[in-house]
Amino acid sequence: GEWRGGQSAIRTKSQHARTTLTQLALATSALACKMPSWEPMDIVSTLLFTFQNDSSTPTDSKLLCLCALLALLAQEANCRDLSIHPARRECVLDGLKAASSDVMIVLEQLAQSCQNDASLISYILEALASWAEFSNITQAFPSVIVDGAVQIVCSSEGDGQHSSTLKQRAANATRTSLSQCIWYRSENLRGPLAQHMATLRKHVMMHNKSSETRHLITEILSALAMEACREKEIDNRDVNPYATGLQAAGDRVYVKYSKFKDLQRQQKKAEKKLAKARAIDIEVDEEVL
Repeated sequence: GEWRGGQSAIRTKSQHARTTLTQLALATSALACKMPSWEPMDIVSTLLFTFQNDSSTPTDSKLLCLCALLALLAQEANCRDLSIHPARRECVLDGLKAASSDVMIVLEQLAQSCQNDASLISYILEALASWAEFSNITQAFPSVIVDGAVQIVCSSEGDGQHSSTLKQRAANATRTSLSQCIWYRSENLRGPLAQHMATLRKHVMMHNKSSETRHLITEILSALAMEACREKEIDNRDVNPYATGLQAAGDRVYVKYSKFKDLQRQQKKAEKKLAKARAIDIEVDEEVL
């Protein structure tokens, strides 16, 4: 009874610590995104410098805080609920994208020295998935993390090693990372893509895998197939001057609501007319399919 009570108290303390860490990381991330005096191009470098030169905090705690902050910083910058001027958001995202390679290098270093720390691994996976959703990570592709993520996704449930939350984060990291390998011909990217897709296909066919594992693997393979069928030039499309929320143009000029809605309607009509006149021409990455 004492052992159970002690374990329960430890779990409660751990949960409170994670909640506090998340709240602090969210607050710092929001501050970085919104504070005009914080130069967008310096956000990541400032955070990394601060943590690297902090000698007053235990290393384990410091690394956990850094990973949590990197994960939530990327999420906050892309969160539609964050009240921020479109121009500022655009600058912040540009700054984060420019620093994505530095972030990947740091995450790789942490992954190589995490020593099976489940909390740290979880934050590393979350950070990778968050950054890969909006920035190009191919210049410093995190092979070590992706290798580990695929192993976690394909792991057997009976050994009790990995929680459902960790497996979901591993699946998200795998999906977003491998999706970026498509359309590139570099062997450094195509090699891992082919290797991991073969592993995923092998494990999804195994009868001893749970429905949860099969579902996660199927989601990853489906996402890769969809990515291989998309138009290559989709990311080069023009910025929509009448978009709102996350898609709002940084140089958007504010006008009266009634006039703005009228401009949006006119744009939609023009887009429909253009879509009817344009022939369907979709390229595919046949090797991935």
